[in-house]
Order: sequence, then C-alpha cells, then structure tokens
Amino acid sequence: MLRTREIRESRGISQRWLARQAGVPVRTLARIELDGGDTYVSTLLKLARALQVEPGELLPQTDQPDQQ
Repeated sequence: MLRTREIRESRGISQRWLARQAGVPVRTLARIELDGGDTYVSTLLKLARALQVEPGELLPQTDQPDQQ
C-alpha cells in the first residue's frame, strides 16, 4: 500500500486538498489510500509532486537492507 495517507496526515493535509493539487479525483485518492489498488505511474508522480516528495517515498517501506 502506498504511504500517501501517512504522509498526507502527518502534514495535516486533507484528501480534498491533495487531490486538487495533484489533479486527480478525490475518489481516486480515497481508493488509493484505502486499498492501494492498481495505481498508474502518472498518478503516483502527480501525488509525489503535490506532496513535494520523491515518488519512491510513496512506496511501501521494506525491512530488507539495501543490496549492494
């Protein structure tokens, strides 16, 4: 599941505000936050831009160390 809700709530941002800033329907954002769903890369990029984070920061965090 994407970390959109976690980041959004930590900043005190509403779904409506984020959806408007990202240019996506509130319904789409709600679905993404509820079940992750299949999210288009373009939507991920829009949300990252609106939240001013790197797209990778929206992806689920793993407990696995980086492989080098």
